[in-house]
Parts: sequence; structure tokens; C-alpha cells
Amino acid sequence: MGSNSKLFKACIEDRISGLPDAIFFHIISFLETRDAVKTCLLSHTWNNVWTYVPNLEVYVSSPKYDSDEHVPQPGFVDRVLLFRNLSNIHKFSLICLGIEDYFDRIDAWVCTAIRRNVVELNLDLYTTPSNSYEGCLKLPTSIFICKTLVVLKLILTDQVIAIPPNSSCFPSLKYLDVQVSYPVAVDALAKLFSCCFSALEDLIIHGNLGRLRDDEVLNLTISAPKLKRLQIKFCVVRSRG
Repeated sequence: MGSNSKLFKACIEDRISGLPDAIFFHIISFLETRDAVKTCLLSHTWNNVWTYVPNLEVYVSSPKYDSDEHVPQPGFVDRVLLFRNLSNIHKFSLICLGIEDYFDRIDAWVCTAIRRNVVELNLDLYTTPSNSYEGCLKLPTSIFICKTLVVLKLILTDQVIAIPPNSSCFPSLKYLDVQVSYPVAVDALAKLFSCCFSALEDLIIHGNLGRLRDDEVLNLTISAPKLKRLQIKFCVVRSRG
């Protein structure tokens, strides 16, 4: 009976909570933010654990794109950033479908991550298929001047553009992954690379440029004195006329 009691106690013992904070938060950081927040239901001691997780991964979708009621709404992201403690954010990943409904909020979310000294920023932003919205989302200036940003991954289209405010940007950026998705604003893409990437070591540019005329050329002038690895891969369809 005694051995069975010890076995039962071992089975229900909460060993995770006894781990050092650094290891504990590292484990929780592998969860999507929605699931990390749910850990507050496990016990009273876990009530605010998610607020200390250094990595945030959020997925938001416009009802026009995805009617699944279980998909987090923008208010969820607002609350996560509002109630999270003031510690730094190491990695912020945002996947948003139907961004034409959330331009102002996306700007605010990204700026909040920048203020929290984000190191890695992943932005997968898409408009609703066949939408007739003619505006575009310009990534906030704070991204280009952020001193803590080391890794940046983003997707650019004709409605998601990144235009540097001046020729001296990304002071600490070492890894840049730019995926272009048709239709893409070719001129805006060229402007992104008009600045000097003083610390950049890895650059990946890839995606689908769509249909280009025979006389249309994409010119990219890349200034990166510390660049070690460069990968460029485009899918292009040529059309005459």
C-alpha cells in the first residue's frame, strides 16, 4: 500500500512548476500564445505565468476570411499586449488574414513589440482574396530604426509595403527574409533595399513576382558591407507588350 501511495504521489506531483524560472518560461514559450494564456486555468500558481513568456505568436483572421469562432479576434491580441508584464519581448510572430480590416491595430501591435525591445519579428500579413480595398499597409517607421531588432521575416505584396524613412536603417539587423507575393509593388520592393544594411549577414529574397512585361526589370541595389550569405529566388511570368 505504501509503495502504491508513493507511486500515486509521484504521478500527480507538479514537477514543471518546480523548475527554475528561466527553463520554465522557455518551455512555455514554445506554445502558441493562445495556448500559453490557457495555462492560467491549470492552477492558481500558473495564473500569470503566460505574462512572462518572452515569445508571442498570434493568429488573427477577419470574419470575411475565416468564420471559425475559435480563431482569436483582434481584441484578444489587444488584451495580451495590455495585460502582459513590462518585460521585453524576444520574438513576436503575427499572422493576420484580412489585414484591410485591421491596419491601425497591426501598426499598434508592431509598435508595442518594438517598444518592448523585440529581437525577432515575423510578419505574415495577407489581404482577403478578391478584396477591392485600394489602400495599403505601410510598416511603421519604428521597425527601421529599432536598435534591438536582429531577425526580420516579412511578406510583401502591393498592399503590404516597407519603405525606409532614410538611407540609414536597421542598425542591428543580421538576418532578413523577404517573401514577395503576387501582386507585388515592384517600386516599393526596390525602395526597401535602397537603404544601407550596416549589420546584415544573411539575406533571403524569394517569392512570386507574377506577370512582368518583357521590358520590365526589377532592379535591387543592395548595400550590406557585412553580408555573408545571399539567396535570391523569384518566380516570374513574362508577357509581351
